[in-house]
Amino acid sequence: MPYTEKITAQIKLNKVNKEVIYTGKDGDKYITITIVPTPNSEYNQYMVKQYCGKDVDDVILGNADDLVFEKKEEEAAAPAEAEQDDLPF
Repeated sequence: MPYTEKITAQIKLNKVNKEVIYTGKDGDKYITITIVPTPNSEYNQYMVKQYCGKDVDDVILGNADDLVFEKKEEEAAAPAEAEQDDLPF
């Protein structure tokens, strides 16, 4: 089942294993990453790894979190009262 939420990741570019960068049919360069859930981590919700091939240790490139914009509980509980002014709208 596809994941429907956005994830934001921080990647350490100096950690990328340049030996496994490959060129696609379009001529652009690519790496393959794996996003691993880390539910017991006190820091982030995911770990970002570079896939380096079968029987090769992956390189940890950084971390990631669900991209969520939540209102504070106080703001979500009750809408703010509109200030009274003399504007016609």
